[in-house]
Amino acid sequence: MNYFFSHFHVYKSSNMILLLFLLVLHQQYYFIKPIYSYSRVEDLAINCGTESNSTIAANKRIWIGDATNSKHFSVLESSPQKNQSSISVTTPHHDHPYGTARISRYEFTYSFHGVTPGHKFIKLHFNPASYKSYPNFHPSKSMFSVKAGPYTLLRDFNASGAAQEHRDHHHHSDPNKILLIEYQHCIKVEPGQNLTLTFIPNTTHKDSYAFVNGIEVMSLFKYHDQCNKQKESRFRFSEVVHHEESCMNCSPSAQPPPSQPQKPAISGVVLYCVIAVSVFISMSSIFLLCIWVWRNSRMKHKAKMELIYEETTNSRKSSITLASGNSCRCFSIIEISAATINFDDIFVVGVGGFGKVYKGYIDDGTKPIAIKRFIPENGVQGVQEFKNEVEMLSQLSHPHLVPLIGYCNDEDDMIIVYDFMANGTLRDHLYGTCNAPLSWKQRLKICIGAGLGLEYLHSGAKFKIIHRDVKTSNILLDEEWVAKVSDFGLSKIGPNGESKFHVSTEVKGSLGYLDPEYSKTKRLTHKSDVYSFGVVLLEVLCGRAPLLRKVEGPKRCLVEWARSCQSEGPHAIDQMVDPFIRGKIVQECLSKFVEMALNCVVHEGNQRPSMGQVVEGLELALQLQLRSED
Repeated sequence: MNYFFSHFHVYKSSNMILLLFLLVLHQQYYFIKPIYSYSRVEDLAINCGTESNSTIAANKRIWIGDATNSKHFSVLESSPQKNQSSISVTTPHHDHPYGTARISRYEFTYSFHGVTPGHKFIKLHFNPASYKSYPNFHPSKSMFSVKAGPYTLLRDFNASGAAQEHRDHHHHSDPNKILLIEYQHCIKVEPGQNLTLTFIPNTTHKDSYAFVNGIEVMSLFKYHDQCNKQKESRFRFSEVVHHEESCMNCSPSAQPPPSQPQKPAISGVVLYCVIAVSVFISMSSIFLLCIWVWRNSRMKHKAKMELIYEETTNSRKSSITLASGNSCRCFSIIEISAATINFDDIFVVGVGGFGKVYKGYIDDGTKPIAIKRFIPENGVQGVQEFKNEVEMLSQLSHPHLVPLIGYCNDEDDMIIVYDFMANGTLRDHLYGTCNAPLSWKQRLKICIGAGLGLEYLHSGAKFKIIHRDVKTSNILLDEEWVAKVSDFGLSKIGPNGESKFHVSTEVKGSLGYLDPEYSKTKRLTHKSDVYSFGVVLLEVLCGRAPLLRKVEGPKRCLVEWARSCQSEGPHAIDQMVDPFIRGKIVQECLSKFVEMALNCVVHEGNQRPSMGQVVEGLELALQLQLRSED
């Protein structure tokens, strides 16, 4: 339906009445089907640190102040002084709920009364600026954990640190922008169980404190939201511009400049007529020019969209070829829509250039799945990547490749359905998030698993396949932390090695992971994947991104930095290791791992090891680590 509207003007651009009618009909689409309509039992919004209630005009949502008695909840405090955490803090951002905060050096709990059993969607709002100006509450001291009953939602969370990590990763530098944090989590309240949210300052750090600006508790749809108690969580960051007013040249003693000799004035009526005519002619000219530019750009856009639609339609007409005997399931768009409540953003777990990834459930809500939905605006390229990934995965089967469940090629939607990977991407556990850091043994085992998956692609499958987009965000982790290589949209059938040793193709991949030899010559080989995997190994060891655009010098590029550290000696290599695992790696293991990673990223492709040799080196590094621990 969305694709239909984005291209509707290709055929009916002149019929505006019909367009408006169908638009209204489209808006009613969600309310026609009774399967999607439901009402929430709980829908509570708490404005922390204030006595007053307030209503947001845009959505009529009522925010209840937590400093007053409420039938919905109560605040329990463990501080020796009464109302120690009932502090209202004025912030530079006054929109609800970020204008006030409950802040305390002692544990405090929100206890919710009469909460019905079932799945609840929790939102916690944090404004790192909300405590900066409060005496003796420095941002670096904000370190606390949040528990919902027996479950820990956040552990040793520091809001200003999380905001700064997000700024560094997304390259934000504007000091007038305040970064607001929204933490989302989905939990299940069992029958007879109370819902409590407890904020606990870190007791090992002096003067630590906890704070929260706002809390939302909402019931979710019973059938579709089979959310996991501990793993349905994520952060959202948003920016607002903080304007500071200034007064310039406001001295009351300022005098106007001395008057100049004036010429005889023209009649007032004549002057007004001349001005009015001039303004009318100017405005008319600008209006006509805008009309001309708009019509011209629309005609060009229409022609372009007609061409894209024709090419996309012709490409989609060619059927998807699956391997014989494959159990790949073909879903209807109705099944996919039901699994995601018509692609509600609540279920989005990932976003990329291809589109969005949703979490959903099939088979009566018993099986969690990941739903990758391609955006139609990608045109022929998107269609080709969709078909390529489905056809490629249908012929592959390996413990370290993400399993394909099925696909949907219904109407204007292109969707691929996989097994859901509960622990997300490897990138999510290295830097830029609040997830607990991985141990060195975990990292080694994940690298070995991903290496085995790539080795299978290069030499174990029916065809020799080059992945062409190896990176930490394309290595997924299941609930047992087993690595699964994913995203085969750019993959190519590689050379057979008998008469041809490369594939000539246009350069595609991800910046920072791209093989420089392939980028320069446009000759793709299996060793291009080896280079990308070498970058992944360095990323795992150092806990940082391949490229830091705001950093100058050798540290800007991870590969160049690692090479310079190797030339400087063991001390420099130790300093580039992720601080979370520094000092916990056996020297022999570290030397072997760094040697293997840098061998993967040498400039000449024929000097790089094969994926089989890389896996052997990583397994040896793991043995050295385990042997020392024993």
